[in-house]
Amino acid sequence: MTATSILGIMVKFGTHGQGYKTDVSSLQIFLKVTADGEAAANTKTPGKCHTHCPYYKANGLKQANGGGNHDDDSSAGKGSSQVKGANLVMKQFLALLIKRFHHATRSYKDFLAQVWTVWGFLRRGLGNTIVFLIMCLSSCLMYPMKEATGDILLDLTDRNITDYLVKTYPSLIRQRYGGLSVGGQLPILEVSPKQIQDTLSQLMKMLNVTGVLITTYLVWYNNKGWHAMVSFMNVANNAILRAHLPPNVDPMQYGITAINHPLNLTKEQLSEVTVLKTSVDAVTAICVIFAMSFIPASFVLYLIQERVTKAKHLQFVSGVSPLVYWLANFFWDMMNYSLSTAMVVGIFVAFDKKCYTSPTNLPALVLLLFLYGWSVTPMMYPMSYIFNIPSTAYVSLSCINLFIGINSSALTFILELFENNRALLEFNEWLKKGLLVFPHFCLGRGLIDMAMNQAVTDVYAHFGEDRAMDPFKWDFVGKNLVFMAIEGCVYFLFNILIQYRFFLDHWLSDFRGPPPKDEDEDVAVERERIYNGGNKSDILQIRDLCKTYSGKKRQAVDRICVGVPAGECFGLLGVNGAGKTTTFKMLTGDTDVSSGEATVAGYSILSDMLDVHQNMGYCPQFDAIDDLLTGREHLYLYARLRGVPESDISRVADWGIQKLGLSEYAGRCAGTYSGGNKRKLSTAIAMIGCPALVLLVSQPISNTYTIHTLYIQYKYTIHTEYIQNVYIHYTYTTYTLHTLYMHYKTLYIIHTVYI
Repeated sequence: MTATSILGIMVKFGTHGQGYKTDVSSLQIFLKVTADGEAAANTKTPGKCHTHCPYYKANGLKQANGGGNHDDDSSAGKGSSQVKGANLVMKQFLALLIKRFHHATRSYKDFLAQVWTVWGFLRRGLGNTIVFLIMCLSSCLMYPMKEATGDILLDLTDRNITDYLVKTYPSLIRQRYGGLSVGGQLPILEVSPKQIQDTLSQLMKMLNVTGVLITTYLVWYNNKGWHAMVSFMNVANNAILRAHLPPNVDPMQYGITAINHPLNLTKEQLSEVTVLKTSVDAVTAICVIFAMSFIPASFVLYLIQERVTKAKHLQFVSGVSPLVYWLANFFWDMMNYSLSTAMVVGIFVAFDKKCYTSPTNLPALVLLLFLYGWSVTPMMYPMSYIFNIPSTAYVSLSCINLFIGINSSALTFILELFENNRALLEFNEWLKKGLLVFPHFCLGRGLIDMAMNQAVTDVYAHFGEDRAMDPFKWDFVGKNLVFMAIEGCVYFLFNILIQYRFFLDHWLSDFRGPPPKDEDEDVAVERERIYNGGNKSDILQIRDLCKTYSGKKRQAVDRICVGVPAGECFGLLGVNGAGKTTTFKMLTGDTDVSSGEATVAGYSILSDMLDVHQNMGYCPQFDAIDDLLTGREHLYLYARLRGVPESDISRVADWGIQKLGLSEYAGRCAGTYSGGNKRKLSTAIAMIGCPALVLLVSQPISNTYTIHTLYIQYKYTIHTEYIQNVYIHYTYTTYTLHTLYMHYKTLYIIHTVYI
């Protein structure tokens, strides 16, 4: 602020910059500057709602432009009626889904984590199986009508054929499976050619065969080729037959057909063929596990962000039950997961993976992928209580999912190769049963089993046998599907119990300190009043409220007794560590109560917390807002959570926007707001629905008020006809304590541990 502006302020307050008195406080100057700033802003943006900022004088509250009458908008912050019961639950459920939709449409990170990873890993895993057909457009590049047989004619006269075959074997092992040689010696027989010719001559005379030349034909074959001997012997027989046909006969009309019927595969041979055919599909299954490990890990990011920023708790305070909150998030996550599942199935269909897309296997694949999401998504939810940094949680959970899914599936697949080791096979069977508790293993093992079954089916199909197995059988994929269906319910129930702190009851400290001594007189009088039942007009009653953290004997909050009548603006003050924040946490349900009790509008925070939240507005110390939602979307969300009828939501949201001076920023994402505008938005959220009790948390900076506290103090305490209490929490100093005595009707000061 320049010297000229300061002088202008002094002139407006009736001074001329020389010898001015202290009749005008710095607080009045601050408020006047704020009012001038709002007036200038409204001049530049006509049509925006303008709300005068009052300034304070020692004798009471007055409007800067006269005493304004607010009776006209006394009910503008709440609906004409309140939705209750099952309709309220459905309304809250829908509101949470709308919130997630707005966030997802503006978050590119969610798209990368949930969509791009699936496409990337599966495309890389299946990319090598695409077959591209060559199109020969030129006549010189077209396939010839007659293709060469591939036979090679060699002249090995005066060569040792055996020596030649042995020396060239390594280089032609995959190309030469047999051959024919005409003439020469028979090295494997210890007889002379003359003896063979005499034997053949005698045989021909007996069969009355004449005019045949005696020539030596030698058939060579590689016994690694299962059909080599039969095939090349038949070639030699056809050559001899056609060479001795009459000249006027077409050789192509004569031939010998050989039929070779192989024996059925043994169990070991069938297993070996299956493993070879399944090895490639097993890699595909690993790629699916790899891709699907990142999707459930990404679901926790938003939940961690809401827990850390206290937005999740603020939604609870606004009336949402934990069950509705988690059901809405689970429903949204499953919708997102369904899109990823559809992409996986589409990729398999595009690449024509018969082991997963055949009419028999496709329903099993879809159900396997869907139930994996059903079970692994709630399995990730408890991790949202452990991690505080979303990026750390994403990397850690992705690695955990990869470790469990890949190692468990690969280990059981490898152990099946040791068919001759009975002990390992039995261990593998027990291992597969134990690993069914992990959805990652159920998915990976189910995909591998489907690939192995298809390989066996294809092998038998070559021999004309149909050995296709129903994939839904218990010993096949059926047990995986049943276990995942049960695990989804168990993990979700486990997460709900954690949210309700079911497992913390036995860990809460029951330490009770000694009774307070040397209490101030007014504190003792207030305690006695509460013990005697208090006043029926008290909107808030706190009776011996205590908090002791586990492992510590010193109480963070020690037997606070306070009763606050309706229609009163009061403040809770105390030094750092006095227990103010802990008291707020207990009143709002953010932490458990060690002992004692408190009631809000007659509802106990121990047994009726949902009703307590319906009568409470809460503005936490740090802004519990979503950076990707606009200010108007925030107010729409919390109006729905409060049960404001749909027809009144727009009016109620506009009321909050105008009262807090957010008209210019209502359509912008909250992440772009300044610190002051974020506090205004948080305050508007607390006021939506005009709850009976409003809890505001504020901290002064450099012995002065924050803009948040000033705004609330002067704009809302006069509306006691529809906001019954404003409860403000401060860390006080000597200066603020002196000033606050002039601002509040009642002040409650917490010393180190006693009130």
